[in-house]
Amino acid sequence: MNKNIFEKLGVDLDTLSKEGKGFFRGFISEYSKNVDRFNNPVTQRYFNNLIATIMLEFHNSYENSDIRTLYRIKSPKSVLDKVLDYLSRTEKSDYEINQFGEPQGRLKEDLSDMFAMTIVGCNRPPIFYSNDPEIQELIKEQNKNHILLGEMQKYKSRLTGSEFSSGTKRSYKFDYKVGEEPLSREEYYVYCMSLIEGIKSLINPNATKLLKKYDDMLENIRANVPEEFIELAEPFVFEEETLYPRTTFDKRQIVSQISTSHIYKKADDAKALVEMKKDITEKDVEVVDFLDLIDDFSARIHDKLDLVVLRKQVEATFADSELLKQFGVKIIPDSLKQKRTEEGYVSDFIYLGTPFGKVEMQLQTQHENQEASYGYAAHCDMDGKSFKEFDIPQPGNEQQLKDFRTCVEFVSAKKFIAQFDNSEKNRVFIQVLGKYQNYKAILTQVKKGSENEMRLTEYFAQLYGSRNEIFPGEAEQERIESFIGYDIQEYIQSEEFKEIMSKDTEKEDR
Repeated sequence: MNKNIFEKLGVDLDTLSKEGKGFFRGFISEYSKNVDRFNNPVTQRYFNNLIATIMLEFHNSYENSDIRTLYRIKSPKSVLDKVLDYLSRTEKSDYEINQFGEPQGRLKEDLSDMFAMTIVGCNRPPIFYSNDPEIQELIKEQNKNHILLGEMQKYKSRLTGSEFSSGTKRSYKFDYKVGEEPLSREEYYVYCMSLIEGIKSLINPNATKLLKKYDDMLENIRANVPEEFIELAEPFVFEEETLYPRTTFDKRQIVSQISTSHIYKKADDAKALVEMKKDITEKDVEVVDFLDLIDDFSARIHDKLDLVVLRKQVEATFADSELLKQFGVKIIPDSLKQKRTEEGYVSDFIYLGTPFGKVEMQLQTQHENQEASYGYAAHCDMDGKSFKEFDIPQPGNEQQLKDFRTCVEFVSAKKFIAQFDNSEKNRVFIQVLGKYQNYKAILTQVKKGSENEMRLTEYFAQLYGSRNEIFPGEAEQERIESFIGYDIQEYIQSEEFKEIMSKDTEKEDR
């Protein structure tokens, strides 16, 4: 690759050479070793069979639960950046004098996220009881939140028109009954404030940026209603035992607790509330959208419980499965890490020991996974996780086409999606993504409705039209493989698998 290509890729050649030949030799050695471990057909076949086995063994134990597994092999660019970073940190690397008399660095451990998977819990049946103390507490919390959700859904039925409307600007959701009785502004804002507080109670305290979003909503409400109303409404929204019975269920129905009649009794003849008794308008909906809030609250109610259940199911699957033990895979003891970022990203990390070294396994609920890809915690909007798209090459310009392919392949991870075949029991489909989709995947994890999303939508629409010229053979690269139990057994009996496991045994003996 020429220097221009390195500049497009954001690789600083001066950094690679400033420490001298010894540093460069160490970097090349560690980079090549980590890339070669996973970037070959033998390794990929092993992990495709392993992922299919995990899903089939999980399904054998938890037939009524549903999971999807997303996995990827790290891009060369990410490997390069991480190796450079680790070689500069004493806790991650050692230096020794090589055969040429130069100080040469080496990593203390191989990269643990060269291969990474995310198991996504989908459509789990509701759990009403468990003997597990941790789950018992989460069930209690979920049940209390369902009381609030039920009352909010009753209000939603009054607030919205046809649930299957079309041809409106909110055709993907429901219509508001703007300007129709009994949808007064004071009711609307009390319900919105109550939902916002309910959502905040479900967000991890570490998610400071996400919590600020909802605090800003409350401030926006305060700016749009009389101050006297806020003073009168706050006890019905913010007092724990008034609106949101967390400890007992023998309270008055929530709908009566937030009834505006209580506010009026306290207000007497407050003139400021005359304005509040008007019907809601489009402007009120723009200030704060109740329908978005109730969707958010409904999704969050289940997240904590679902994630804990998924983690315990996965841990039990690995502990009990003799088939997974044949693959030489086990959960590394005490490796659980819970990531809760200020943007609102939520995931549990567990590390696996495999014949190819330590690899990363994430666990997320479907809602958490969606928000990490296309929501408030979108990956590309996180610090250090985004980059500018490459200029689309001119048709027929072979050098531009070659350079573009080089850049795309260097920055793109190889991605795979494993899911169950709903038409046949105990069959797993694994979709292998092509270069176009792998490139798109790293750029389109943006916040919904953002400027980045609009720009990238136009960019990929243009790129899609040229994809066959830019990525010849893309249709062959994008394929679907299927696995049933017989396929797994056939693979385990293959000479290729036996050689992998014999090398793993040799490493353990040493």
